[in-house]
Amino acid sequence: QNKKIQILRKSNCLVLLSFHLGFSSFVVLVYSSRLTLFSKMNPVITFNKSYEHRLQEYTEILTDPHHKLVHSSQVHKKWSIYAELAIQVSGWYAIWKIPRLICEQLKIEFPITVFVHVVDVHYEKLAATVKVLADDGDTNLSGRHFIVPLIELWPTKKQDPSHQPGLSSTADCLDSLRVFYLYIFMPWDLEEDDSINWVREHLESRLRLFYEISTNNIPKHTAVHINNLITEARHLHKRRCVEDDAKYRVRMMQIRNEVEFLENPLLRLALLKRRERLVPKRKGNEPAHVVVLPQGKVDDYITFLNHVKPHVGATNVRYKPSLNTALIDGATDDVILLSNCRHSFKELYALQNGGVLKGLFGRDDTVVFSPQEINMLDCCGTCTFENLTIEVQAAQCGLLVRQGTVTLKNCKFVNAVKSHTCDGIIVSPGAILNVIDCDIVGFERAIIANFLSKVHVTNTKIENARFGLTIYDNSTVKLDSCHFRNCCDFAVGVETRNELEDCPNGNFDMLKMFPFVTIKNVTGEGNGADCNINSVGEIDLIQDLLNAQSDDDSSDETLDTTIVKLK
Repeated sequence: QNKKIQILRKSNCLVLLSFHLGFSSFVVLVYSSRLTLFSKMNPVITFNKSYEHRLQEYTEILTDPHHKLVHSSQVHKKWSIYAELAIQVSGWYAIWKIPRLICEQLKIEFPITVFVHVVDVHYEKLAATVKVLADDGDTNLSGRHFIVPLIELWPTKKQDPSHQPGLSSTADCLDSLRVFYLYIFMPWDLEEDDSINWVREHLESRLRLFYEISTNNIPKHTAVHINNLITEARHLHKRRCVEDDAKYRVRMMQIRNEVEFLENPLLRLALLKRRERLVPKRKGNEPAHVVVLPQGKVDDYITFLNHVKPHVGATNVRYKPSLNTALIDGATDDVILLSNCRHSFKELYALQNGGVLKGLFGRDDTVVFSPQEINMLDCCGTCTFENLTIEVQAAQCGLLVRQGTVTLKNCKFVNAVKSHTCDGIIVSPGAILNVIDCDIVGFERAIIANFLSKVHVTNTKIENARFGLTIYDNSTVKLDSCHFRNCCDFAVGVETRNELEDCPNGNFDMLKMFPFVTIKNVTGEGNGADCNINSVGEIDLIQDLLNAQSDDDSSDETLDTTIVKLK
């Protein structure tokens, strides 16, 4: 049973978030290679609706039949009425994707998903009481009851036959509700004056923006920026419900102004055209060199420019006062050269599609960091990071390699806040990661090599992680002169679908049984296990739960996780 339950944890966000239409290519965190296996076993119900379909659907749900004005404070009530007609009150099974904030409160690792049985739906709260049927064996959630927002529940296709007939309506309503409250209804809407007709003012423009991102009609880095703003706003809103702070209100106002500007299609088009004009035109295929030169003394400038000269030769360079400005004004394939100080940035912008970020001194002398809460470095092209300390402060993931090839060379990659919910590097299917002469320190999972990914790690130390390197079937992994130290669960773990009699712990030589793993001079010190092999096989967890379910009337206290009510 524990082996089966582990599949649930390993499948986590890839299964769930990839179904958020359109934003999937920007917000999904690819945490494992279990999508194919999970889909075969216990697929969730998903929808692919057109813009016209959703517009009509939302208009019918939110419009008053007597043509009265519908303002933002009435939106929740409209959804409550519709949910009561469409969603089964109890008895169905779902996957609950537990949010990061709740994981932190429960002191469990993030991300995690669990199978739940819906005990009761609270329509007025747009929430449900659920009982956890299975977790990963380490969280002690199994058997506990929680009140969770409906938008966090994903009904599975396989259900108890007695509840199958109404499941389509339930899943359809949850899909509509989820997209609406994640991407259409904003945290600041409830602060609007009641004289404003919310449907007429916001619905069409926001839904159109959602679909423009879905169909890649907006540049990828702009889409990522919009999504990051909205995500940050939601996180701020949740924290304001726990601890009110003036800085949250100020930042929320800044985000609101920028998002509302981008919602307007004419202003958005004008902004994109202006940014396109500002990007310098290149001659041929030669990359542009950008020198980041913060305020300082003349002698410091002279020293820095003497370091710059060997890297640029006689080519022209552009000067920027900060790393963030260089990224905002930059273009794909720029080479950005950094001085020996701390550099803050928000996003990679165009550099995520390709380019170089390089310190010109020792890696301890040049530090880059970001307040980003999702993926600090989100890469889709050929990107190189060299001679840097990369300090992960608030992100759920330090580096996400979505596509292309990312190289870390002589870098120190550090979890600065020691968050147990922060992963280091995630390599998506088809992507390539090269790690050369680096130190990776202090993450939940230091490196995750998904199926069909390629990961080459050379002369690198991985320290103080819970899981050092996690490898999935059909990836290609090469380890040369690597040292794993103080990885409390294991240094290198392999998740395989091959049936093994035993799933042992052992030394690194065990990796030689897998043709897709090559090792040379790999050592370990102070690890829970140097190597861990986990065989998950082909199982059907939903069917097992249906067969094994009993009338356990657990009396534990129900925990309300709806920190932020939707109304």
